[in-house]
Amino acid sequence: MLANSMRIVCSLLVLLVAMAQGATAESLDKIRSRGVIEIAVYERFVPYSSEVNGQAHGVDVAIGRALAEKLGLKVRFRLFQADESTSDDLRNQVWKGHHIGGAAADVMLHVPADPNFARDNEQAKILAPYYRETIAVARYPRLKNTISVDQLEAEKIGAEKLTLASDYLAAAMGGRLRDSMVLFPSLAEATEALRQGKVAAVMGPRGELEGQLGADLGKFHVGPMILPGLPYDGWDVGVAVKATYTQLVEAVDRAMSELYEEGAFKRIFEAQGITYRPPSVRKLSTSSAARKP
Repeated sequence: MLANSMRIVCSLLVLLVAMAQGATAESLDKIRSRGVIEIAVYERFVPYSSEVNGQAHGVDVAIGRALAEKLGLKVRFRLFQADESTSDDLRNQVWKGHHIGGAAADVMLHVPADPNFARDNEQAKILAPYYRETIAVARYPRLKNTISVDQLEAEKIGAEKLTLASDYLAAAMGGRLRDSMVLFPSLAEATEALRQGKVAAVMGPRGELEGQLGADLGKFHVGPMILPGLPYDGWDVGVAVKATYTQLVEAVDRAMSELYEEGAFKRIFEAQGITYRPPSVRKLSTSSAARKP
């Protein structure tokens, strides 16, 4: 009886291992069989991803095309609207799917590459940091020599509401900048107010500021500024894949690493007029402490 029980247990273990191995390979096999990889990117997220004349366009879209080419696949983009949190986006787009939008995509781009965030979202594997976003201030040339945000106390400073920039301006230096702050529903509206002279400066992520200013970028000074009390001034972004699809994770990680070594990311950013800043780390380690974006 004991021998029979042991054989049954061993058989079950072998079956479970085989099932697990099959699950890890299933996604990559399916992708290769259909020849197309689906990549989720945020919609209306200039300059990273948006729809122009019915086609996906932007820095992340170009990176997605380069990734697909490196994998020997065609690419289909899924432009999606951000949910209440990035964790919700990972659930809907990477590891579970959405009750309205259907099944998950194969890959998601522009995911916070932060160890703490990765530990909180174990169903998705976050990997391959490819860019570091930083907080900056876009301002008129007359303010280009302004080196600290407290020197803008007498000016109107725009920011998108419910963001790091708006939270900072409301609380910094005991609230001294609160009366100077002008909130907008989006960064696009904030930068439009800057163009029209309704505000003297706009605070936000540098890449987004540069993208929103577009052809008018040369009319303004965009760059870092001393921001007293800001808990962090930047964050890395990377890629997310369903954690159980280990072969797809490895393939994507290898392809992204090759693109980095080839200088592809720098070329893509600069081709779209965006300043490229390499990530602070090349490999995301969830065992080390980090600041959460």
